Parts: sequence; C-alpha cells; structure tokens
Amino acid sequence: MFISKSKNADTLNSFCTRYRALKVPLVAGFLLYVVGLCAMASATASTKGLPVFYVCILGSGFAAILLIVVTIAQLATPPELIGTASSILVSTRAIGASMATAFLGAILSACTTKKIPAAIIVAVLPLGFPPSSLPAFIPAVLAQNKAALGKIPGVTPAVIGAAVGGVHEGLAQSFRVLWLSVVPFAVVGAVVTCFLQKEVTMTSHVDVSFALTSSLNSLLTPNS
Repeated sequence: MFISKSKNADTLNSFCTRYRALKVPLVAGFLLYVVGLCAMASATASTKGLPVFYVCILGSGFAAILLIVVTIAQLATPPELIGTASSILVSTRAIGASMATAFLGAILSACTTKKIPAAIIVAVLPLGFPPSSLPAFIPAVLAQNKAALGKIPGVTPAVIGAAVGGVHEGLAQSFRVLWLSVVPFAVVGAVVTCFLQKEVTMTSHVDVSFALTSSLNSLLTPNS
C-alpha cells in the first residue's frame, strides 16, 4: 500500500497541477478507496494473488485523499495561517488514526473471537470429529499446541488440516467485517466532497512574488 501511494503521488500531482482541479480527483480517490475496501472484503481464505492488486487500488485511493485534503486545507487558509492550519490538520489526522486503530482493533478482536471457533467447528464436524472434544480441541489449535492435540480423542492429521483451514476462513470473515466497516466513512467523504466550492488557485505570481517584493523592500529601505 505504501508503494502504491508513493507511485501515485507524482501522477496525482501532475494531474492536479495541469488541470487545476481538486474536487474531481478527490471524489475519484474516495470512490477508488471504496472499491479497494470492497475488493479486500471479497477475499477469502482461498484467494491467491488478487489481494495484492486490491491493496494497490486501496493505496491509490488513499493517496488521493491524503494529498488533496491537505492541499484544499492550505488553499482555503490565508497565507499567514497556513502553518497553523497544516498543524491542526496533521494533529487531527493523528487523533483520528488513533481512534480508528482502537475502533477497528475492537471490531477485529470481537469478530475473531466468534468467527474462528465457528469456522473450525464447521470444518471438522463433517469429518466425524466428536463434538465432545471441541472444548479442548479449539484452544489447542489456536495455541498450536501439538502436545495437547495428540491427547484429544478423534484428532487426526485430516482433522488438524481442516481446523487450520477453518482458522484461515475465520480470519478472512473477520477481516471482511473490518474492511466493510470503513466503507460508510469513505462514502460520506465522497458525498461531502461533492459540495466543495470552486477552488481558488494559488499561483507563484501571487505568493512568491509578494514574498520576494517584501524581502527586496526590506533590504532597500534604510534602517532608521
């Protein structure tokens, strides 16, 4: 995802600079992010290779969001307050990231607690594994305790293989909930972006020339 963001940053910068547009690429970034989240949610334990492509889509959308939001905030701020606005934006993003990490971590923990044991049960019972052995079998599988597994009645290599597959499937189902829980926020971001007013273009003629003129005037003005 980091590589995808880095590669798309230059392309995004060139597009925004050439067409002087921020709203359209930001909306596209949010929508691309939604597509990436839904694609990641569609992955299963048997999905091979495609998640790498899904992460690239996710990173491309996130790159647009991250870069353009900062640009919009700076363009909407008076020049003398750009540093303050940027600091507030970065601080707010850090706070939001901390809250999101805790929020998503709680979701993932709650889902894995329920879905992984359920997936293990679904995987091993059709193989004739005795239900009475499940209370001891599931913790032993999750802990990868080979010694404990050898003492549980009904355990065979086929049962252990099916249980491992169940763990993978339970993880995939848990991450599916995690990815989909982020989708509403991205959709809201895309909708809100549609109401942005027309951008005010900041050019080098305005800011840089003014700064150079002020510097020259200060040098030419004799000290009192």
